[in-house]
Amino acid sequence: MLHAWRKVEVQKGHETDKLCPRHVARFILVSLCAGTRSGAICSASFIPEIGKPWVELKEEDGKRVAIFHRKALGKTEARNKKCPTVRLPDRLVAHLWRWHHVLGQRYVVEWRGKPVGTTQRAFSNLVHELGLGDDVVRHTLMHTAATWGMQEGVDVWELAGYLGMSVEVLERRYGHDSPAHMEGARAAMDGRGRKRRTG
Repeated sequence: MLHAWRKVEVQKGHETDKLCPRHVARFILVSLCAGTRSGAICSASFIPEIGKPWVELKEEDGKRVAIFHRKALGKTEARNKKCPTVRLPDRLVAHLWRWHHVLGQRYVVEWRGKPVGTTQRAFSNLVHELGLGDDVVRHTLMHTAATWGMQEGVDVWELAGYLGMSVEVLERRYGHDSPAHMEGARAAMDGRGRKRRTG
């Protein structure tokens, strides 16, 4: 993320003073904190717009909060892609608040005042520059968010709801990352031989 934030644009073999990939850094930050599909992040607005997901910034009891309405306004939710409305983590709220209220961004991830539409090319370029493998794609960030949640021991029902996936999918793909993974089996093996069978 820092590489994307600090990278300068190169034109005709010379560095310029333009810091063009900052939208990619913003995309990465939101993806890791929200655990959301790239399409919803790239099109999200800070102001309600038909056809777009939106991030609602407000104050509750003197505290700034951000509510991510992942389902685009006026659209129906696909059966295989859940779009739950979630309250975003506090560490992300300060960034979102600054982007909208201080920098004047209308969209969460924008380029020259418009939603980026996609970060696929810019993200792929960043992955290449960092020497990462071709298996590192934008969706990897959602996998990372799910993995971190499991590693922190978040309740699977709560984490699945936050990420917009079923408990079955979460447990099948990320269950091995949980500190409680196979804990029952380990405990059973640990107690083996303590109970004597009575005839």
